[in-house]
Amino acid sequence: MLHVFLAGIFFFLLLRRGFRTPAFVAGFGAALYMLNPEFFSHVYPGHDGKMFVIAWLPFVMWRMKSLIDKPNLLNSTLLALGVAMCLFTSQIQMCYFMMWGLFLYWLVAIILMWTKEKRVLPLVKVSSFVLLAMLLGLGVALIQFLPPFMFVREAFSVRGVERGFEYAASWSLHWPEAFSLWVPEFGGFDIGELQTYWSENPFKLNTEYAGAIALLFSVLAVVQSRNHGGYSGGRWRYFRCCIRSALTRRCSMPHTAWSRA
Repeated sequence: MLHVFLAGIFFFLLLRRGFRTPAFVAGFGAALYMLNPEFFSHVYPGHDGKMFVIAWLPFVMWRMKSLIDKPNLLNSTLLALGVAMCLFTSQIQMCYFMMWGLFLYWLVAIILMWTKEKRVLPLVKVSSFVLLAMLLGLGVALIQFLPPFMFVREAFSVRGVERGFEYAASWSLHWPEAFSLWVPEFGGFDIGELQTYWSENPFKLNTEYAGAIALLFSVLAVVQSRNHGGYSGGRWRYFRCCIRSALTRRCSMPHTAWSRA
């Protein structure tokens, strides 16, 4: 319950302080985020690590944006705090894709800065503080994942056995799950007496459905970007969603954190 509440608080701060939206919009977005079925349905299967990372993700993105806008030691330290807190959850796979999202955010930011200013020094300054934040976050979190890493590397655990890509991709987002992004009952579930799951994974205990209101506003956001001269940005967001769906169709990856990043 604490992290459900934190998810709303952090998303409110991201919208209100990070993107300067009105308080009503920030509060409404925070409610949608913290009550998202894709988020709190992880309670039933006990995926608390995923919930922790999803809850801290808005804080990380808020501090990342603040660091890009105003690169200094304070913002770098706060970003490192967010990264370390996510790594402390032990949900390393979610953190891995979150870090990819941060990398893409940084990459797009410096490209836009270069096209606007044509100066190298601001790019070096921003990149240096971002790198410092990543190193600090990883360094603080070493106490969490270095011991099990050493344990696996020394072959004291069967989890260190190499199983290959096919095993890693054996739990994927198949086409019934893709349809379930819009119609949650389509692929079915394996919850108690509700044994309606019929896709290719062994079972299904959570949902990737974001909610009707959130999906409606996502479509309206693309339409609005087209009406305000930002159609290329809307098409890029749509293209990114298609690429993410194609990847998760083949590979087992926690697209929850990626989509929010």
